[in-house]
Amino acid sequence: MRNILAALLLLSPVLCRAAVLPAQFENSVVNSAGTVVLKAAPAYNADQQGKGEAVAQAARALGIPVDKPVAVQWPGGGELWTMKDIGAVKLDSWSDKALPLGPNSQNGGRWFGFFGIQSMGGGDFPSSSMNLRVGSTLFKNQYDLAYTCSV
Repeated sequence: MRNILAALLLLSPVLCRAAVLPAQFENSVVNSAGTVVLKAAPAYNADQQGKGEAVAQAARALGIPVDKPVAVQWPGGGELWTMKDIGAVKLDSWSDKALPLGPNSQNGGRWFGFFGIQSMGGGDFPSSSMNLRVGSTLFKNQYDLAYTCSV
């Protein structure tokens, strides 16, 4: 009897949390970075207009504070949201099924650059170096292609 009560006490937060999520989500987990990840049900992608409200309802149900990011994932894609006073605001989205190229794409966040200088002095062989790297994450929003120059 004690084992049954202990199991019920341990499982009760999971069961209660699943009961309060909107129908657009199957479950929620917290990843190693502390971000809440909601697993989307098929109903989530069926209603394009109500996504923000569904994420806001789930955030309220889970007690997620304002300005804390929330990720929504489904097979082959997902979205990153943040909670503001006005509700949920979508920060980014990704999909393995489409390249972000074309007249309506927003590729501004897909380019990156790096410039570094290093100088080491002292001893018999002082040295210095300069690195420049420019690239983009255009392939499935995962893999980058970059040009690196070192002098």
